[in-house]
Amino acid sequence: MSQDPKSGYYDVGGIETIDVIKAKLTKEQFEGFCLGNALKYGCRMMWKHSTYGRDIEKAMMYLNMLQDVEATKGRENNDGSLVKCASCRVEYQYDRDVCPSCGCSAIVSLYADDV
Repeated sequence: MSQDPKSGYYDVGGIETIDVIKAKLTKEQFEGFCLGNALKYGCRMMWKHSTYGRDIEKAMMYLNMLQDVEATKGRENNDGSLVKCASCRVEYQYDRDVCPSCGCSAIVSLYADDV
């Protein structure tokens, strides 16, 4: 189903265009893509159309995607990569839900090459 039900043409062929973009970009690039599009729709909303409800919807859609990316940082890397506990700074494999040392779930480093 289309991310934007009013623009179903983006998923013609069985795959949503935004999913192709997300798959081809790094996480940082995708964050920039989402932020850039949210800014674009926010900036143009008072100038392109007589009403700006649709541009607000689009800006919010990209902001929600950006929020989803932020909320899932590190969670997709559940392959045993090393992470560091934000509380006690112990390094452990990310295949655990909590730090084996202190039991918290806060992570400092989300990617294996950041540790």
